[in-house]
Amino acid sequence: MKRFLCWGWLLLSLMPLQGTPLKADTLRWQWTVGDVYDIKLTSNVVLAVSSDSDRLNYQNKIIVSGQWTVAEVNSSGIARLHWQVQRVEINPIAKDGQLKIDTDVKAETPEEATLQATLRGLLQKRFELVVNNTARLSSVKELRQDSKAPERLSSEKPARLGNGNLPQLFDSGGVARAFKHVFIQFPSDSIKSGDTWQPTLPLNTPEPKEMPVYKYLGVDETAFSGGSPQEQTRPQILFTSKIQFDDSDQADVEVKRQAMDGKIYINTAERFVEKVVIELALETITSEGGKKIDVLHEETHLIELKKLVR
Repeated sequence: MKRFLCWGWLLLSLMPLQGTPLKADTLRWQWTVGDVYDIKLTSNVVLAVSSDSDRLNYQNKIIVSGQWTVAEVNSSGIARLHWQVQRVEINPIAKDGQLKIDTDVKAETPEEATLQATLRGLLQKRFELVVNNTARLSSVKELRQDSKAPERLSSEKPARLGNGNLPQLFDSGGVARAFKHVFIQFPSDSIKSGDTWQPTLPLNTPEPKEMPVYKYLGVDETAFSGGSPQEQTRPQILFTSKIQFDDSDQADVEVKRQAMDGKIYINTAERFVEKVVIELALETITSEGGKKIDVLHEETHLIELKKLVR
C-alpha cells in the first residue's frame, strides 16, 4: 500500500510538467530615430526549358545593397524609413557570354558600360516606407531628389537589363514587393510555437489567389539543420504560399508545380527581422505544334539585415 501511494504521488508531481503551457511571445519591431540598417538582397534565378530534342539553361544572380534610415517615429510606433540602393551587382562571377555589371567597378564592355550608367542613374532614387511596430507596411513613396518631400513615382518604366527588368527596386511597387516578407504584419496578440496567421490587405487592394500562411516556431534548434549556431537560437517563422501564376488565358498550359516556401529569423534582443530566405519553383508544360515544352523556373532570394551600431 505504501509503495502504491509513493508511485501515486510521483505521478501527480509529474503531471504539471506534462501540461506546462508553451511560452508566449509578442513580436514587435523596435524603431528608433536615427537607426541605420544595412540591407543586402541576393537573388538567384535558374530557368530550364526542355523539349523532345532541345534544352536551354539560363542562370542569373543579382545582389542589391542599400540602407534604411529611420527618419521619424511617432507616439504610436509608426516609423518613416528612407531607403536607397547603394550598389547593384549582376552576375559577379559571370560565365562565358553572361552579362556582368557592378555599379562600383568600371565596366569591361560598351554594352555593360551603357547598362551600368543606367543603373547608376537609378541609384539616385530614394523612397519613404511607412511601417508600424507590428511590421505592417502601409505605404511606399518616392522622395523628390531635391527635397525630403515624398511624391508618387512617375509612369517611367524600369530599364530593361538583359532578359528582364533588373532589379525591380526602383519604383514604389517594386520596393513593396522586395520587402513583402520582411514586413509580414506580426499578430497583435502574443503567440506561441505552432501558431499561424495571415496578413490583412490594405484597403482597395485586389485579393490575391492565395495569401501566404506564417507559422511561428519559436526557438527551435532542430528546425533548420545546417544553420549557424546564431541562427538556431533566433526565433523562427515559416511561411508557405503559391506563386501568382495567371494561366486563365493559356488553355494549353499545364501547371505541374508551383510553390513558395520561406524562413524568417528574428533578432529578439534588438527587435527586428534579421534574415529572410525564400525559395520558389514554377514548372509548366506547354503543347506547341504537337511538341511538349517543359519550363522549370526556380528562384532563391536571401534578404539580410544588419543594424549598425551608432
